[in-house]
Amino acid sequence: AVAWRGCLIWDLPDDELEAFARRHAAWGYDVRLVEQEEIAALEPHLIAPPARAAYAAGDATVEPAAATRALLAAAERLGAVVRLDTGVTDLATGPGGVRVVIGAGTLEADICVIAAGVATETLCARIGVALPMRSSPGLLAHSTPAAPLLRHVIEAPGLHMKQEDGRIVAGEDFGGGPAPNDLDTEGRRLLALVGQQVRGAEGLALERVTVGMRPMPADGMPVLGFAPDLPGLYLATMHSGVTLAPAVGRFAAMEILDGVRIEMLAPYRPGRFRQG
Repeated sequence: AVAWRGCLIWDLPDDELEAFARRHAAWGYDVRLVEQEEIAALEPHLIAPPARAAYAAGDATVEPAAATRALLAAAERLGAVVRLDTGVTDLATGPGGVRVVIGAGTLEADICVIAAGVATETLCARIGVALPMRSSPGLLAHSTPAAPLLRHVIEAPGLHMKQEDGRIVAGEDFGGGPAPNDLDTEGRRLLALVGQQVRGAEGLALERVTVGMRPMPADGMPVLGFAPDLPGLYLATMHSGVTLAPAVGRFAAMEILDGVRIEMLAPYRPGRFRQG
């Protein structure tokens, strides 16, 4: 489910791109600026390589559905009970913690973790926890299998793209607006943009279009930690959830199971919304 392919980024103005590379390098991140000649060597099918890009050689991509299935299977092997296709109809609080009401009855637990993406705001509202969100759709166009054309993840102005299992996957940011009404037309438009930038990708056929809702707390920052005044409720929601999942999963486990409080998470606590 994970492919270590690296990433080329040039969807920022030049001064911001330089600051981006400098800032991440200072954090110990494997990123550096590369010039046009090296970009062309890294991605030989680019029709017009940019003058400069940030190159993150150690970046990886993950297929979220496959990774989720693998994690669920591992949890079951360790004794977890996984209930798929089970809707949560209500939440309630009480002396023993949080009760989760599902179609087949009620589940009671010492700690309830809500990591429900865009549904987190609605679930929290049922027990009086404020968590305002401004989620937005993200559309991806998936081509039919093609010859190997892209070696890295590409973040170009107006178009992000990668190739996995032969298929080229392309997407763009809607800027918070709604998804287009005609998804197939939008998907073909995105693949046409790929054909304008990648030699050999002209006339790519569209296999499918996927639209996912990106959970974004109202201030743009992650929400992670116990809900104020509800020690039995732990919240975890953010954009870039797949990217942050390894760190967030470890931090959440430490806070829930070991009773520690990780100070670097202090700016991201749910209580900041209660305080306005």
